Amino acid sequence: MGKEKKCNRIKISLNSSLKFRWNEEYNENPEILDILGEYLENNGFKKNKIVNKNKLEKETLSNNESFSIPYHIRSLKAVFGLKQVLKLLNENKLNCILLDSSLVSHPAISTVFGIKLNLPSKDRCPVYCIPNLSNSLSKKLNYSSISAIGFLTQDEELFSKLKSVLKESGIKINSKTEVITKEVKSKKERKKVF
Repeated sequence: MGKEKKCNRIKISLNSSLKFRWNEEYNENPEILDILGEYLENNGFKKNKIVNKNKLEKETLSNNESFSIPYHIRSLKAVFGLKQVLKLLNENKLNCILLDSSLVSHPAISTVFGIKLNLPSKDRCPVYCIPNLSNSLSKKLNYSSISAIGFLTQDEELFSKLKSVLKESGIKINSKTEVITKEVKSKKERKKVF
């Protein structure tokens, strides 16, 4: 097998005119996280915390009762998790979306989410990007993490507080889109230059 000569590659990067404003710096408010935590807890979204699972199992075995742990049915007002939120967004069933700011920290992912959440459109559900959403609500509601929340029903009191305190995510359009091409040389050609 002979050595093949490596040729130069061309690297293309796209500077898109489509930029999204997530406004997470305006939404850094611990008061709204307390309001959300209280609202979700009152509507049955708090998980029961089991301190010692083995102790609980021994007690149920000795009592000869049902082996299942009682689970309170949550109200159908909201869903947790990015997968569920995106699924219901495709079905146009959401009235509001709350995202943790860590989801949109990388520019490429931010652009994909902006397009997927239909931020350029005027007739869409409001999207709010909140810093520390996952950290604070997961502790209050006993979840491992809560990266996204989608509201199915519109509670007037909660939504009025959200609109007054938070700034909605949107779009910023630059004047033009540029395509930048850059020639990437092979290692041998770089060595020849020096």
